[in-house]
Amino acid sequence: MLLFYGNPSAEFEGTMTPGIENRLHPRMPITSPARMVTATGVMEGETENMSLHGTFISCRKPLKPGERLLVVVKLPSNPSSFSSHAEVVWSRTPRTNDEANSRGMAVKFIG
Repeated sequence: MLLFYGNPSAEFEGTMTPGIENRLHPRMPITSPARMVTATGVMEGETENMSLHGTFISCRKPLKPGERLLVVVKLPSNPSSFSSHAEVVWSRTPRTNDEANSRGMAVKFIG
């Protein structure tokens, strides 16, 4: 069982069709180290996918929807990093023994 906070389909547009990508900007399976600077400190995580306007970040202690942070992502095959201010859209905290879903949060880039 999953606990969702916020709206996990907030980036979807129109009617959702099972098995069909309905996002305005489809996500790409990009896995990269991510550092998050928050109001309470620095956290480490890893992107699981990215789009033009956001990413899912797997991390130990997801923030709550509405919280803002700075995301710094080490780009694959590139010595530079990408950084953007972001806002948490939704967060996911799987129950014990739920290996199918990562603990983490979806963020939208806000500049």
